[in-house]
Amino acid sequence: MTDAPNLVLTYRRKSVYGQTLYYPTGVKAAAVQRLTGRKTLTDSDVQALKELGFVFTEERSSEGISI
Repeated sequence: MTDAPNLVLTYRRKSVYGQTLYYPTGVKAAAVQRLTGRKTLTDSDVQALKELGFVFTEERSSEGISI
C-alpha cells in the first residue's frame, strides 16, 4: 500500500519537564486537535490514527541554522 498524501500527519516533538510531547502540525493539526480535545498526541491517539491509515512524519526543525 502506498501512502496517500492526505493521510500524512506531520508533528513536532518537544521535551517539557523530561516528558516528550508530540504536537500535530500542518494543515491537519486543527482537525486532529478537535478530535482529541488536546494540543498534544498520546500514544493511544497515535495508535488509533495509525489504525485509520495515517502515517506520521516529524517536522524538520530550523534550530541551529543561522542565515
